[in-house]
Amino acid sequence: MIGDIFKFNLDNKHMNLLNKYTVILLCIFLMLPNAIYGFFRIYDNNSYDIINLLFLIPLSYIFIYNLIKHKVKGIDVIIFAILLVIVLISSIFSYNPYVAILGSSRKDGFITLLIYYITYCNSKSLDKKSIKDIINVFLVIGFINFLYGILQSYLPRNIISTKDFGHMANGFMGNPNFYGTFMLMASLLALGLYLYKDEKIYLYSFLTSYVGIILSSSTGPFITLVIGIIMLFIYFNKKYNLYKYLKIVLLLIGLYFFVNWSNIWINQTFYKADINSSYTITGNLKDFKSGISNNNLFDKLDGISSGRITLWKNTIQYIDDNNKLLLGTGPDNFNIYSAMIDGNKLVGFYHDDKAHNIYLNMVVETGIFSLIIYIIWIFIYHKRIIKTKNTFLHILLFVLIGYNIQGMFNINVIYVMIYYYIFIGIGLGDLNETRIN
Repeated sequence: MIGDIFKFNLDNKHMNLLNKYTVILLCIFLMLPNAIYGFFRIYDNNSYDIINLLFLIPLSYIFIYNLIKHKVKGIDVIIFAILLVIVLISSIFSYNPYVAILGSSRKDGFITLLIYYITYCNSKSLDKKSIKDIINVFLVIGFINFLYGILQSYLPRNIISTKDFGHMANGFMGNPNFYGTFMLMASLLALGLYLYKDEKIYLYSFLTSYVGIILSSSTGPFITLVIGIIMLFIYFNKKYNLYKYLKIVLLLIGLYFFVNWSNIWINQTFYKADINSSYTITGNLKDFKSGISNNNLFDKLDGISSGRITLWKNTIQYIDDNNKLLLGTGPDNFNIYSAMIDGNKLVGFYHDDKAHNIYLNMVVETGIFSLIIYIIWIFIYHKRIIKTKNTFLHILLFVLIGYNIQGMFNINVIYVMIYYYIFIGIGLGDLNETRIN
């Protein structure tokens, strides 16, 4: 057995087990730093370096094995490898190559992208049983995050709830926006499986994830979920009658008003929280409506998005002023300071290290060619999965589309985006009904 390991000669059964448990443990370990902070108030960014290097060994072993066995193949693999080379060149010529390779506090450097690449390639060779187990683990992780989010939102500051973000839940994802993105993926996957299998366990998983999005108070994932629900209803329109969908919609509306009201009421009444309406989904939707009515939608959108539109304009200007269109600043090397004006008085500066748009951020950090290659890669997996007749893979595609949409208002974080690449690997694997059903 030991000799077979070093000779890359393990049988398929043992390789599938190694592949599956490496993926599952990686997902769990990536949540640990935020979990340790939540319970013990201890946080160390270097822990992600340890996790990356620790899992790079088994991930690389599986990748090399699959190379030897000719399981790493496809134009998508080549396209992403080109992206890796571009990002590596950008890292070498960056302001700070050390940060570009390992990543800053965001851990969005070259090593992280390398782990994404290897994980997605390895996920292409997962067998049917392993895929089912990974999907179930993902939904269980979503439920655990839902429970922790409930404690964060409804309980006062205590041994298991820091309330760093006030009334907003962040689970084990470190930030309400990241938590909302994770719950968005879990919601779309669970709803799709429920409509496909008509099993109540998936309905419960969907509803808990949906509540998680509401508790995060993150408007981008919430609106994206609404779009995703409409797409899923259209996709399964021939399977159920209108009454079935109407019941789901009414349940979601009722849940929204109850969860949103109870969360705000408890935090304001018992914890004396000063809740700014711009940090609630309802407040953002009211501002959007007000912007349309009062003809100042642009200003309202900038406020709703916490100044993202202004940041995007400043980022584009930064690219132009510093000639960063070709290679960018290098991964995790982007820094911009914006003036904070109160009336006509300068009161300080606001620092941003991400463009809060994953596509624009790719341009400013690794150059325009990295974005072009990335979009080609996205187009390839969309086209290949759409062409299949596999309903499960189509559901996964809805999850991926949801992530791509919310990415226009958010940033990548390793403990959420890892699922994106796992799902792409599953979708771009051996696309036939015998492997995935």
